[in-house]
Amino acid sequence: MRYIGWVIGLGAGTLCAVMLAGLAVDDAFRIHMGILSVVLGLATIVAMRLPQPVAAESSAEYMDGPIRIGSILTVFWGIVGFLVGVERGWIQRAGGGRLARAHEPYEDDRTCHPMRSR
Repeated sequence: MRYIGWVIGLGAGTLCAVMLAGLAVDDAFRIHMGILSVVLGLATIVAMRLPQPVAAESSAEYMDGPIRIGSILTVFWGIVGFLVGVERGWIQRAGGGRLARAHEPYEDDRTCHPMRSR
Protein backbone atom coordinates (compact mmCIF):
# COMPACT_ATOMS: atom_id res chain seq x y z
CA MET A 1 0.00 0.00 0.00
CA ARG A 2 1.64 3.19 -1.22
CA TYR A 3 -0.50 5.64 0.76
CA ILE A 4 0.11 4.09 4.18
CA GLY A 5 1.27 7.41 5.66
CA TRP A 6 -1.93 9.12 4.56
CA VAL A 7 -4.08 6.30 5.90
CA ILE A 8 -2.35 6.37 9.29
CA GLY A 9 -2.54 10.18 9.52
CA LEU A 10 -6.20 10.34 8.54
CA GLY A 11 -7.10 7.47 10.85
CA ALA A 12 -5.33 9.14 13.78
CA GLY A 13 -7.11 12.40 12.98
CA THR A 14 -10.44 10.58 12.91
CA LEU A 15 -9.74 8.99 16.29
CA CYS A 16 -8.75 12.35 17.80
CA ALA A 17 -11.87 14.03 16.41
CA VAL A 18 -14.11 11.30 17.83
CA MET A 19 -12.42 11.58 21.25
CA LEU A 20 -12.77 15.38 21.24
CA ALA A 21 -16.44 15.09 20.25
CA GLY A 22 -17.01 12.76 23.19
CA LEU A 23 -15.21 15.02 25.64
CA ALA A 24 -16.86 18.24 24.40
CA VAL A 25 -18.55 20.51 26.93
CA ASP A 26 -20.72 22.56 24.59
CA ASP A 27 -22.89 21.44 21.71
CA ALA A 28 -21.28 23.59 18.99
CA PHE A 29 -17.86 22.03 19.54
CA ARG A 30 -19.39 18.55 19.67
CA ILE A 31 -21.20 19.11 16.35
CA HIS A 32 -18.06 20.44 14.64
CA MET A 33 -15.93 17.56 15.88
CA GLY A 34 -18.63 15.14 14.70
CA ILE A 35 -18.53 16.69 11.23
CA LEU A 36 -14.72 16.57 11.23
CA SER A 37 -14.68 12.93 12.32
CA VAL A 38 -17.10 11.97 9.52
CA VAL A 39 -15.03 13.83 6.91
CA LEU A 40 -11.74 12.36 8.13
CA GLY A 41 -13.28 8.88 8.34
CA LEU A 42 -14.49 9.11 4.74
CA ALA A 43 -11.09 10.40 3.64
CA THR A 44 -9.44 7.44 5.38
CA ILE A 45 -11.68 5.02 3.50
CA VAL A 46 -10.99 6.75 0.19
CA ALA A 47 -7.22 6.69 0.87
CA MET A 48 -7.36 2.96 1.61
CA ARG A 49 -9.20 2.29 -1.66
CA LEU A 50 -6.87 4.28 -3.91
CA PRO A 51 -5.14 2.15 -6.54
CA GLN A 52 -1.40 1.74 -6.63
CA PRO A 53 0.28 4.47 -8.67
CA VAL A 54 1.61 3.32 -12.01
CA ALA A 55 5.20 4.17 -12.84
CA ALA A 56 5.36 6.92 -15.43
CA GLU A 57 6.95 6.19 -18.75
CA SER A 58 10.36 7.78 -18.81
CA SER A 59 11.01 10.02 -21.74
CA ALA A 60 14.58 10.83 -22.63
CA GLU A 61 13.40 13.81 -24.64
CA TYR A 62 13.33 17.19 -22.91
CA MET A 63 10.29 19.40 -23.51
CA ASP A 64 11.98 22.62 -24.53
CA GLY A 65 8.95 24.16 -26.26
CA PRO A 66 7.70 26.13 -23.22
CA ILE A 67 11.25 27.27 -22.41
CA ARG A 68 11.76 28.47 -25.98
CA ILE A 69 8.45 30.38 -25.97
CA GLY A 70 9.25 31.94 -22.59
CA SER A 71 12.68 33.04 -23.79
CA ILE A 72 11.27 34.60 -26.95
CA LEU A 73 8.56 36.45 -25.00
CA THR A 74 11.13 37.70 -22.48
CA VAL A 75 13.35 39.11 -25.21
CA PHE A 76 10.31 40.68 -26.91
CA TRP A 77 9.18 42.33 -23.67
CA GLY A 78 12.70 43.61 -23.02
CA ILE A 79 12.82 45.20 -26.48
CA VAL A 80 9.40 46.81 -25.92
CA GLY A 81 10.52 48.27 -22.59
CA PHE A 82 13.75 49.49 -24.12
CA LEU A 83 11.91 51.23 -26.97
CA VAL A 84 9.43 52.85 -24.59
CA GLY A 85 12.32 54.22 -22.55
CA VAL A 86 14.08 55.55 -25.61
CA GLU A 87 10.89 57.20 -26.89
CA ARG A 88 10.23 58.78 -23.51
CA GLY A 89 13.77 60.11 -23.46
CA TRP A 90 13.45 61.69 -26.90
CA ILE A 91 10.14 63.28 -25.96
CA GLN A 92 11.66 64.77 -22.81
CA ARG A 93 14.75 65.93 -24.68
CA ALA A 94 12.62 67.68 -27.29
CA GLY A 95 10.37 69.23 -24.66
CA GLY A 96 12.68 70.25 -21.82
CA GLY A 97 16.15 70.11 -23.31
CA ARG A 98 17.43 67.45 -20.91
CA LEU A 99 16.73 63.83 -20.04
CA ALA A 100 14.82 63.53 -16.77
CA ARG A 101 14.33 60.49 -14.59
CA ALA A 102 11.08 58.58 -15.02
CA HIS A 103 9.54 59.76 -11.73
CA GLU A 104 10.02 63.45 -12.49
CA PRO A 105 7.19 65.38 -14.18
CA TYR A 106 7.45 67.09 -17.56
CA GLU A 107 8.21 70.52 -16.13
CA ASP A 108 11.21 72.79 -16.08
CA ASP A 109 14.05 72.65 -13.56
CA ARG A 110 12.46 75.02 -11.04
CA THR A 111 9.47 72.80 -10.34
CA CYS A 112 11.14 69.38 -10.77
CA HIS A 113 13.11 69.77 -7.56
CA PRO A 114 10.84 70.79 -4.66
CA MET A 115 13.80 71.33 -2.30
CA ARG A 116 15.29 74.05 -4.53
CA SER A 117 14.18 77.60 -4.01
CA ARG A 118 12.28 79.19 -6.88
